[in-house]
Amino acid sequence: EQSLRAAVELAPSSTDARVALANLLIDSGDLDEVLTLLDGQPETAEVRHLLALARSGGRPEGGDGAVEAELDSLLATVKADDEARARFVDLLEVLGDEETRSAWRRKLSAHLF
Repeated sequence: EQSLRAAVELAPSSTDARVALANLLIDSGDLDEVLTLLDGQPETAEVRHLLALARSGGRPEGGDGAVEAELDSLLATVKADDEARARFVDLLEVLGDEETRSAWRRKLSAHLF
């Protein structure tokens, strides 16, 4: 962790160093620091994933199955509740499989429109 912090200090614009450090910080539970560390970084899939992990409380203990269960429970409220919709979108980024994310995006669209 210290070497990654040093790398970020030496090259503050290095997204690679910030992403590597953010992964360690998520594992250690320093989620607010992840949000600060990645603020203003170019929006890549990996940065979006890490920011979503930080906003949603870290890596899910039950894996994608737990994430999908929560997505299912949020579907009924996403149309009327902005917080539920934001949580749903973050959880989509947490999912590992693109095909699964696409299926949940279709379900979200069906509920919104």
